[in-house]
Amino acid sequence: MKGRIHLLCGRLCCGKSTYARQLAAREKGVILSSDELMLMLELDELLKGCGDVHALMTPKVTAYLFKKAEEIAAAGTDVVIDLGFWQRAERQRISEMLREHGVDFLWHYISVSDEDWKAFIERRNLSGEGYTIDEGLMEKFLGLFEPPEREEMDVWHENRLMD
Repeated sequence: MKGRIHLLCGRLCCGKSTYARQLAAREKGVILSSDELMLMLELDELLKGCGDVHALMTPKVTAYLFKKAEEIAAAGTDVVIDLGFWQRAERQRISEMLREHGVDFLWHYISVSDEDWKAFIERRNLSGEGYTIDEGLMEKFLGLFEPPEREEMDVWHENRLMD
């Protein structure tokens, strides 16, 4: 029996990684995360002065993660891909590719209110974990994000701040 690929869509710092851990535990799956890989390899440090790290490396990292995801799913284990999938055209392209490859997949959207989102960013920045997100980076990423329509997603998760 083949595994399923779960694709997580959501804004930067909306709770995707936390949701990924919960989903992977529930489905006995494996998480593949571009942020985790890029931070582990310290690509920010290696590419300083070479432009936007994400623009340079994300396509290569994404291709590698999808190759591994298909291998893991073919071996019978679920995979949770924690990438964000900010643009509609990218989501459509990936859905088509996975259908062509005969892969079972589900889209999960992690929705968060603007107020909670700003609180999540503040907490993340104070924790020192992951990328620091300043106002400029937040605005840049917001400009790139295309929220999905409900019919585009299989699962719609409302994430809320828990004090």
